Amino acid sequence: MLLGALIGFLNRGEWQHDSSQHWLVQSLVVAFMSQCIVMSRSHQLYDIMFDLAHLLKIVSYGCAFIGLSTGMYNLFTQIRQATEQTAAMLEAVPTGLIIVNQDGTIISGNSVIHQQFGYDQPELIGQKVEVLIPETVRAGHPALRRSYFAKATLRQMRTERDLSGMKKNGHNFPVEVVLNSVRTANGLCVLASVAD
Repeated sequence: MLLGALIGFLNRGEWQHDSSQHWLVQSLVVAFMSQCIVMSRSHQLYDIMFDLAHLLKIVSYGCAFIGLSTGMYNLFTQIRQATEQTAAMLEAVPTGLIIVNQDGTIISGNSVIHQQFGYDQPELIGQKVEVLIPETVRAGHPALRRSYFAKATLRQMRTERDLSGMKKNGHNFPVEVVLNSVRTANGLCVLASVAD
């Protein structure tokens, strides 16, 4: 079984370029040596070869632990880099972008959206999207949001009605809004692109 796993790893060749795979191959090599070479030379319980085989087995566990730890570190590094790259792309967009969950809570927003509405970054995160909507139409917005989530599609709001946003200081200003649904770890959300 150890030999089959070792041959499989060696044939795939990933161990030559991936440090975590390299450590796992080393673990299999040491385990194979322990069980097939050293243990076979043991003639009685607890002789030197028996003890050496068990020592090599512990070394193989250590190699496997290092390999798995290295793999986890590499994975977390890739996730962090992807998150940073996504955040950089959102910041590079010249229009305001916010992501809102089904409860109407803003879970993400770029610096442009904060500037457009007069908020310090990340002041909008965690607030209800209704803080960006003029008070005269705010009460009806939760029903419109629920309606959108029931049939979430790409939708340009400006063509349907004249829209206004409300800055933090209470000043209303005209906006163009495009909505699109996006699946995230938080479930179905809406990505809103806001141009003033």
